[in-house]
Amino acid sequence: MPQLTIVPHGDSAAVVLPAKVLESVGLRIGDVVDVTVGDRQLILRPGEDAARRALLEEIAREVVERRRDAYRRLVGIQSLEAEEHDSLVDELLQSDPAFQTLVAKSQASPRRPFPPGTGT
Repeated sequence: MPQLTIVPHGDSAAVVLPAKVLESVGLRIGDVVDVTVGDRQLILRPGEDAARRALLEEIAREVVERRRDAYRRLVGIQSLEAEEHDSLVDELLQSDPAFQTLVAKSQASPRRPFPPGTGT
């Protein structure tokens, strides 16, 4: 990451971001960024407008509501019989692309046994 210099800008200060830096995070001139300050760090993130954020929250609520029972059973809030477990996993695999990706990633990763004394 390049080092940048703080320059005067009227009564304020500015940091000029090279086009390559903007492009690498998907920003353009005029875009809004969220600023986080803390622990001697200044963090800039692409900002989300209120309408987009509200839409994403609504979609997330709808997905969770539609799949609430499946997610609860999957995380063990309600115990499952072996046949129920298999059908739940099949249902999630068929209907949820994010779950399909997670399972594929898990299956592709190398399996290593737990070191002695750390597993069950």
